[in-house]
Amino acid sequence: MEYPLEIFKALSEETRFRIIFILRNAKNELCECDIADILDVPQYNISKHLNILDSAGMIKKRKEGRWIYLSLSDSLDKFKSSVINSLGHLNSELINEDLTKMKHFLISTSGNRCS
Repeated sequence: MEYPLEIFKALSEETRFRIIFILRNAKNELCECDIADILDVPQYNISKHLNILDSAGMIKKRKEGRWIYLSLSDSLDKFKSSVINSLGHLNSELINEDLTKMKHFLISTSGNRCS
């Protein structure tokens, strides 16, 4: 697939869009299971979406034991950065709910890793 299209295709599905939005707003990397809990989506579905986002070069995966930790890619080019940064201007009920859940989740786990 041609370069700009792969980015828009990766973001065209609601769950992947929400994952990128959460990672954009997270101060630290998140575990795959954290994202599944925040979005209330089964972890196997999250894994499929993360593979697509990874193929598009939008996220970075780090494996620690059996856990996979995620953040936005360190090597985003100007186009990808612009697209992701433009998400900060969105204001929808679903996105606001995700951000609120993420903040509550991070407070309730007190930074403890998956176990």
